[in-house]
Amino acid sequence: MIINAQIPDALYKQIQIISDQENISIGELVSIALSNQLSSLGKNYLAERAKKVVGKIFKKYLISFLIKNQKSAIASKHKNKFRY
Repeated sequence: MIINAQIPDALYKQIQIISDQENISIGELVSIALSNQLSSLGKNYLAERAKKVVGKIFKKYLISFLIKNQKSAIASKHKNKFRY
């Protein structure tokens, strides 16, 4: 696939220098750099997503726990009120 992108001259010069040093084409260097960056972003994205999911599950169970305990406390309060 061919992608045309505009990049700053300074960045292009850096890409040229590194591709010459590594004896690879500019296309190969850009592909490697993008692949590495996307891999890194993917790991961060998955880690953040996992935190959110765990947080949501925790909140769900915490709310459920609090509601059950509140109902239990109300029932106990009323149970004691009407004891003979």
